[in-house]
Amino acid sequence: MPIINARSEEDDQIAVAASVVLARINKQIDQVSDEYIDEVRRELNAIGPRLDARRQAAFAASVILGRLDLLDHADTSFGLGHVGLGKHNEVLRLVATEWAVLAAHFGGDDQTLAAFKIDAADLFRIFPSYVEGAPEFKALALRIVEERFQNGAPAAALRFVERVRPATGYLRELCIKSLDERSDQTNWGSYSYSDALTAGEILGRNFAGDRQTEKELLARLGTTPDSSGVIAAICEGCPNTSTFEALRSHLAQSPRLPIALYYKVASIVSSAETLTDALVGGAAELIGDFCGNHFWIPNIIRRIQEDDEICASMQRRLSEQPSPGVKVSFPRLLARARGMSDELRTWCFSECERAKTDVVGEVGLDLVTGQARLVSLSLYDLLAGREG
Repeated sequence: MPIINARSEEDDQIAVAASVVLARINKQIDQVSDEYIDEVRRELNAIGPRLDARRQAAFAASVILGRLDLLDHADTSFGLGHVGLGKHNEVLRLVATEWAVLAAHFGGDDQTLAAFKIDAADLFRIFPSYVEGAPEFKALALRIVEERFQNGAPAAALRFVERVRPATGYLRELCIKSLDERSDQTNWGSYSYSDALTAGEILGRNFAGDRQTEKELLARLGTTPDSSGVIAAICEGCPNTSTFEALRSHLAQSPRLPIALYYKVASIVSSAETLTDALVGGAAELIGDFCGNHFWIPNIIRRIQEDDEICASMQRRLSEQPSPGVKVSFPRLLARARGMSDELRTWCFSECERAKTDVVGEVGLDLVTGQARLVSLSLYDLLAGREG
C-alpha cells in the first residue's frame, strides 16, 4: 500500500511521510513489485477532495522509484498548486530537491510548473521553506524574481533574495521598488502592506549606514511620508541619525500609525516607562495576525537588550498585580533579550506556585506569537528552557 487512509490534516502528513519512507525502503531493498506499481498508479487517480494526500503520496512514490512515466497517465486534476504552507511538506521538499529530474521529464522548468498547475509567481508561497532545496530550483526561483517582480516583490521572494544575495545592489533596488504599498496601508490583510514592511526591514538590515540608501529614503519620505516600507526601513537602519529625526518631524503631523509601525517607532523614541505602558496595553489587546507582531517584537527585544531602564521597568510591572497578558509576555520578552536572570526565575517559580491555588487557570496574550496561552503552561515552558 503506498499510503495509509487519513482522516485529518495531521493524519495526511503522517500518511504521506509513511508512504515516502515505504517507497525509499522498497527501492533500497529492490522489492518494487508489479502490484505495488499498480497501486501507485491507481492512487495517482484517486478522486475526491479528501484524497489529495493519497495522490500526493503516490506522486512522491513515483519520483522516488524513478517511475515518472506513471505521471503521464495521471488524472489532469493532479497538481501541487493548492498545497500550501504546512501541508504535505515531504512532497514539497521532494519536488524542490528533485527538480532537475522532474524538469528533464516534463521538458523544462516552465513545462514542469504547468504540469503541476503552479503559477510561477506563487512559487515562494507554495515552497516557503524549500526554494533553496537544489541548485536548479534556486536558479528557477531567481529567474522568476527577475522576470516577474520587476516593480516590487512579495515578502517571501524578498527574504529569498536576501538569503542568496545579501547586501547586493540587486537586493537594494528590489527592496526600494517594493517599499510602497499598492493599496490601503492600514489594512493588515493587504498582501502589499506586509510586502512593504518586509522590504523596509531587509533594506535597513542590509544597508544600515549606506549614504545612498539614506538619501533615497529621505527623498521618499518627502514624497510619501506615510509609506510603511520607508518608515520600517528608517527604523531598522537609521535609528540614531538625522534621517530618523526627519521621520519624527513628519510623524508629528501624520495620522495614527498602524500597530506594527507604532511599536517600531516607540521602541526607539519612547521612554522606558512609556514603552512599558504601551506593552502592558498591547498584552491585553493585540491578538491575531493583523497586529503583525513578528514585525515589531524584534525591535522591542533589541531595546530591552540595550536599555537597563526598560528591563527594570518591565520587571517591576511583574510585581505590581500584572494582568495575565503581562504574566505571559513580559517574562518571554525579558528572557529572549537577556536570558533568565535570578530575579526573573524567582518570579516565575513564585507565580507557578501561586497558580496552583487557582480554580481556573489564567489565560493571557503572548505578544511574541500574538496568540493566547495558559499562563502557568507558558511559565513552566520558560523555566524548562523550551522557549524564551
